[in-house]
Amino acid sequence: NKALPKKYELIAYHAKLSGQKKIEYVANVKAAENLIQKSNYRESIEFLLRALEVNGLMENTNKSFQREADILFNLIEAYFVLGKYDDAQKHLRHLKEKNHKKVKDIQVNVLSYEVLYKWVHGELDSALQTSRRVTSVNPGPEIIMRECVRQTNILCDLGNFKEAEELALNSLQLLNT
Repeated sequence: NKALPKKYELIAYHAKLSGQKKIEYVANVKAAENLIQKSNYRESIEFLLRALEVNGLMENTNKSFQREADILFNLIEAYFVLGKYDDAQKHLRHLKEKNHKKVKDIQVNVLSYEVLYKWVHGELDSALQTSRRVTSVNPGPEIIMRECVRQTNILCDLGNFKEAEELALNSLQLLNT
């Protein structure tokens, strides 16, 4: 439904004019979510930034803290997809400063984006170390396999083919157990 994001845009606009912060917040988040589902990250950023601003104006609670973390994570994703790595890194730092110890479920995703950011920017040793930290935060099998694949690729980029091969073989053994 193409009218749906426009509907939320309109609600956000009128809620802003009337000073209804909670409605404005929800409408901005919904508009951004709809745009993200359609891979329209560029437009979603405007609504995410406004939702972040409105969230900061509302009562400070644990719920607002979680809302802020969710918005920041969506902003990081949008900026990263658009290739705006410096903007993604800025929000990543903000999220880590405020949330990395309190919002553990987001930490793996944040670290994952950090690995990609560093890898894209040629900071291969740092990307490799961050990838290893991801598996220490969440040692689940899916995360371990994803990070083993990343680490193998990074090691190849570093020219460490023997270490990459050993890691790949160890990963295969883990799969068989």
